[in-house]
Amino acid sequence: MSRAYMVFRLFLVGEDAVTAAEYAMLLALILIGVITAVRGVGSVAEGFWGSDGAKIGSALSGPDSQ
Repeated sequence: MSRAYMVFRLFLVGEDAVTAAEYAMLLALILIGVITAVRGVGSVAEGFWGSDGAKIGSALSGPDSQ
């Protein structure tokens, strides 16, 4: 058998595979939390700054364009 196959087989048999799976699950949960938080903050920021953006746009166009 090849050396790579033996190393992979020992990885699966040992506790390293379980630890790697636990870290992968933990990373997935953290990423879900971060994505949820960023989307929530993005929605709030869009609502907060959206009306200001329209006001700034009309102010920059000047009174002549009205």
